Amino acid sequence: TIEPFTAHAIHDAIAQFLNERGLGFGLLMNALRICIVGSSTGADLTEIMEIIGKDETLKRIDKALLTLK
Repeated sequence: TIEPFTAHAIHDAIAQFLNERGLGFGLLMNALRICIVGSSTGADLTEIMEIIGKDETLKRIDKALLTLK
């Protein structure tokens, strides 16, 4: 869990997750951006996630995952 749910903390958690797996940001962030905002371009994604909040962020990710199934 990411606490506090701030852009900086979200970025750090994503970076740690990707680094532990030897993956780069580009691999995840484009897909995550589409899940969160529905577009491959836009403002800083972690700032958007902070603004809409943890519950809405998770809701949008869950909805995208259900769509993919």
